[in-house]
Amino acid sequence: MEDRIINIGTFSYSRAQLLKARLEAEGIDCFLANVTRIRSDVPGGVNLLINEKDSEKALELIDVFKNAAGSEKEGSLRKLKQVRKIMVPVDFSEHSKNAALFALGIAAPLKAEIRIVHAYYNPATHAEPFDGTYNYEITIDKYVKELETNARKRLDEMKDFLRSEARKYNYTGLRVSTRLVNGFEVSSILQMSEEYKPGIIVLGTRGKNGKLKTLVGSVTTRVIDKAGVPVLVVPEGARFKEVGQANRVMYATDFDDYDFRALRRLMSFVRPFGMQVYCVHICCQATSPYDRAKMNELENHFKNEVDDVEVFFDIIESDNVIDGFNQYIHAKDIDLVSITVHKRNLIEKWLNPDITKKLLFNTNKPILIFHASGG
Repeated sequence: MEDRIINIGTFSYSRAQLLKARLEAEGIDCFLANVTRIRSDVPGGVNLLINEKDSEKALELIDVFKNAAGSEKEGSLRKLKQVRKIMVPVDFSEHSKNAALFALGIAAPLKAEIRIVHAYYNPATHAEPFDGTYNYEITIDKYVKELETNARKRLDEMKDFLRSEARKYNYTGLRVSTRLVNGFEVSSILQMSEEYKPGIIVLGTRGKNGKLKTLVGSVTTRVIDKAGVPVLVVPEGARFKEVGQANRVMYATDFDDYDFRALRRLMSFVRPFGMQVYCVHICCQATSPYDRAKMNELENHFKNEVDDVEVFFDIIESDNVIDGFNQYIHAKDIDLVSITVHKRNLIEKWLNPDITKKLLFNTNKPILIFHASGG
């Protein structure tokens, strides 16, 4: 069912960002329009758009916020700062290094902070005692100390690499931190995400031509499953484009009820980068009147409500969904793919069984994944 979107008010850019963070913290979906007006030479302000059904609650919250004490406003500021934090789990492979480069491209226009994280496994914490425990502990302690020392050195090297790349692309004000923890990869990544509260996690994968059967239950799929924030999956074969050169993002839709919210969130994400959005549905048979009606509904909605992001809507007929998407990606020179997944059938079912999984690991384009539940 289509949401009716209304403008709840026009504000300065900084005030609109604060109000957006406050409303989202209360479970109200909202997004900004006319962001180009943040330029000093353009009159007016930024519109804050919400679902009409949330208007009464939103107006009450805005009124409270205007008269809020400093501590309450600080809470909204913390929410806003969360969007400007990017977490990059690394294993020091080439594909995780590639992911860090993509994180740099996101951080630059947002003036965001990047945190590089690595988990190493200490077998001593899970070992069963046996005869000769003393000698065993000496051996393990030496091994773990070497492991930790090497990991810290490589984290520093990764930080130096990003700083060097930032200088090459003239990105100023880069902030990079590192975190090393002892534990299993997935649980450690999720723990660090809970503590750091990033706006997005950027993960590298071996991507295209990898063995699909080995990816079920992999670190990537399990982090996507459990993380409460959007995840950008970067295949090893993805080629980084500096800020301003990545221009097109494809949103893959199966006409889910969540599409309106997902597309608004996607537009909020790509708006600082000036990217065009292509909303695409693949039909394995001839396009039905239902498919055309649903796409028209999406198109009419966003053509009327959004004027600062260019959006295109296409239905493609193809015998194979993955082939159809890949052909469209090539024809339109797509730089980024975005999908929404549901907790009830994450990875294993989207459009039909295994489609998300195959799309994740059969393309050389980065994929931005949102959770229908809000992540």
